[in-house]
Amino acid sequence: MNETLERAPVGVLLTDADGVVEHANERARTLLEVTDGSLTGAALAEVYPRSAEETLRTAFEQTPVAERSFEEYYPRLERWLAVDIVRTDRPVVYLDDVTPAYRRAQELDTLESRLDRLRRIDALVTDVLTGVMDATDGDEVAELVCRELGTTDLYAFTWAGERSVDDDGLRFVAAAGEAPDLRTELERQLDGSTTLPEERAVASGESVFVDNIASADTLPDALRVAAFGSGLQSYGAIPLAGDDVPYGVLCVYSDREDGFSQQERESLRTLGEIGGFAIGAMRRETLLAADTVTRLELRVEDPAVPFDPSAPVSLAGSVQRDDDAAVYYVRTPADDTPVSEGHDCVAQVREVESGEAALYEVTVQGQTPLVVARSWGGTVHTAEYTAGGVQLTLDLPRRDDLRPFVETLRAEFETVSVRSKAETRYQPATAERFRTALAERLTERQETVLRTADLADYFQSPRGSSAEELADALDITGPTVLYHLRRAQQKLVDAFFDSQGPRPRDDRG
Repeated sequence: MNETLERAPVGVLLTDADGVVEHANERARTLLEVTDGSLTGAALAEVYPRSAEETLRTAFEQTPVAERSFEEYYPRLERWLAVDIVRTDRPVVYLDDVTPAYRRAQELDTLESRLDRLRRIDALVTDVLTGVMDATDGDEVAELVCRELGTTDLYAFTWAGERSVDDDGLRFVAAAGEAPDLRTELERQLDGSTTLPEERAVASGESVFVDNIASADTLPDALRVAAFGSGLQSYGAIPLAGDDVPYGVLCVYSDREDGFSQQERESLRTLGEIGGFAIGAMRRETLLAADTVTRLELRVEDPAVPFDPSAPVSLAGSVQRDDDAAVYYVRTPADDTPVSEGHDCVAQVREVESGEAALYEVTVQGQTPLVVARSWGGTVHTAEYTAGGVQLTLDLPRRDDLRPFVETLRAEFETVSVRSKAETRYQPATAERFRTALAERLTERQETVLRTADLADYFQSPRGSSAEELADALDITGPTVLYHLRRAQQKLVDAFFDSQGPRPRDDRG
């Protein structure tokens, strides 16, 4: 009998009518992590490991022993066991390890829960994207984001701050969720001298996540106690940044430890980018709609400025690419390249036109004064480079944007000095003014050739007419047609960009 039990694929415990163990096979001893000597002759209810429900002990307390089938977790063993109590001439207990099945089920539940959270967060991102279209300023964007996140059961508390006007700190803008003690302490800390993780996130432009608030040594003790007292265990600080320039920060608190999966963090970063983009777009729109703007002249000096010329360099125009790089077109009276060796931010230099006013194409990576100006809704009119610095003339949409804009530059570059500022009337170009300006630039022959090309579908793809056919129609030579077309197209392009403001221009291409 015992030899048969030893070969059984499950654990088997034989007891007498009083529940005293008479024999345990090797599988049972392995599952219970005991030796045969520690079981044999002992009451099963006393030596069998404890579980939460104690179902086996309850069964053996009855007379006769009750037949049961159940699955329970045994903490000492760190296992789930399937248990069957069978009563024949004496009680027999069968054991089997079902832990792998329970762990798979738990993993599946966890994955489904995370997937559900991601779906809901992505839905919130969509709602925010829709909502910011109706917002009128940065505070409304912050309030919208906080309301969408903080009034759901996804997060217990959210708040948003704007970069302070007077320093590199934060101004409390909006909050949602129930954590009054935490909010009070946050506002007190923001007015103090301690640098919070939220402020570091704004300064660096990188999100900061804390998985366990109770043990986070980066938080002041008072703030940690206030958060933990409100049942909050983890949080994230996500920059509200557009064009890589942070305008503020979004802070999200969770009542779960390790409350942010990697996918969730990416979704929150996307939300921060949407908020930052919206704020930047509003500032640019404000400039377009403004009757008056602030004309600002300033000097920026920094070793990272990409030009180190022997003669002054003037910016003819720039294009901001989508990959964190900007293409500058600069003119210099010197024969040599305006960029010296040692500028890591310069990716490429190409001479476009040589001569006394040589034109160079310079591809620059990373933050530059022009990139910062554009992100604040500014329009750059002139940029004159000398060794290690640049003199800028630009318009900002509102006078109250001047201080934080200058502070942003000072946080990025070594020395920033304001030379002058003044209110000036802004006169946006109209269609009539544009046509009048273009007509004044075109010669009669250029306008004739351009008009003929348009009517003959020369600009269509595929073309309705060739240059030779235009020449026949006008009774001139083919090279003459091409010459007048190029000159007319150049003046048309110049008139279009000049109507948006004097060069240099900073247009996204």
